[in-house]
Amino acid sequence: MRLLSLLVGGALAVTHLLTALAALGASAVRDVASRRGIGIATLFFGVCAGAWVIYGATGYFDRELAPFLKRAFRVDLLWDWNIGEARAGSAGHQLVANIRLLLTAVAGVLGACGVLLAIRKPRPGDRTLLALGGGVLLSLIAAVYGTEMFMRAYLFLLPVLACMAARMLESRWTAVVFCALTIAACPLSVVALHGNSSVDDVTPAQRAYWGFLRSDTQSGHLAGGGIPMEWTLGYAGRYTYDWDLRHSPDWEQELREASWVKPGVPNYLAITNYERAIYSLMLGMPDAADAMVNWLDASSSYDRIYSSGEVTGYMFRGP
Repeated sequence: MRLLSLLVGGALAVTHLLTALAALGASAVRDVASRRGIGIATLFFGVCAGAWVIYGATGYFDRELAPFLKRAFRVDLLWDWNIGEARAGSAGHQLVANIRLLLTAVAGVLGACGVLLAIRKPRPGDRTLLALGGGVLLSLIAAVYGTEMFMRAYLFLLPVLACMAARMLESRWTAVVFCALTIAACPLSVVALHGNSSVDDVTPAQRAYWGFLRSDTQSGHLAGGGIPMEWTLGYAGRYTYDWDLRHSPDWEQELREASWVKPGVPNYLAITNYERAIYSLMLGMPDAADAMVNWLDASSSYDRIYSSGEVTGYMFRGP
C-alpha cells in the first residue's frame, strides 16, 4: 500500500500539480495528526512536486509565475474572487450561481454531519479521510488559482464529503435528513448543471473554427473563439491566447487601439456564442458581441477570414 501511495504521488506531480500539492497537504496533515513526525510519503510527495516545478513545468511558470505570485496568499480576496465575481452579471446568471452555492452548502452540511458522526463513532479509515479534507482546506491558503480556487478545492473535497455524508445512513433519523436533502437537491442540480450551458458547452461550430486554425495557420496570437481554445491550441507551442478581451466592457477602444495584439506574430480574433454569452451574462451587455462583429466588418484594420453562422473570425491587418 505504501508503494502504491508513492507511485500515485509521483504520478500526480507530472500530471496535475495542484492535485499533487493537495496530496502533499493531506499527507502532511495525516502525519501531524498521527504525532509520528513527517513521514516518507510526505517527503517523497514534496520532492516530486518540487522537482516538477523546477524541471518539468518551467515553460508554464515562465509565463504564469508572475500572475501566480500576485494572487498567492491573498486570502483576503478569496471571497471576492470566488463568490463575488461568480455572482456578477445578469439576473439569470446570478440565479444559477446562487443555486450552485446552495447545493455546495447542502453538500457541506451533509459532509459536516458525517464528520460529527465519525467523531462520535470512529471507524478505520476516518483519520485518513479527515486528513485528505484537511490537506485540501490547507491548500486554500495559497490561493494561487484566484477565481478557481474554491471550485478546485470543492472538487477535491467531494470524495471526502461523500464518504462522510454516507455515515448519516447508519441512523434512521439522520438517514431521513440525508434523503430529504438529496431529493430536494435533484431538480436544483439540473439547473446548476445546465443553467450556464451557453458558457460551458463547446459547440461544433467552435471546434470547426479551431480546426480551421490548425489546418490553415502555422502560429499566432488568439483572442475570442471560445474559452477551451487555450487548452486545445495554446500548449501546442504554436499559439498564445489573450484572456482579457472577452471580459472588457471597453471592447471598442481595445479593438481600435489593438491593445490585445501581440507584435511579431499573426493575430486572430473570433466572435462565437461563447463571447455572446459572456457579454450578456457576465457584463449585462447582450448586444456587445454583435456590435463587435459590425465594428470589425467596418474596420480597415481587420480582415474577415472565417464565417460559419455562429463563428465570425478575423485577422488583424494593422493600423
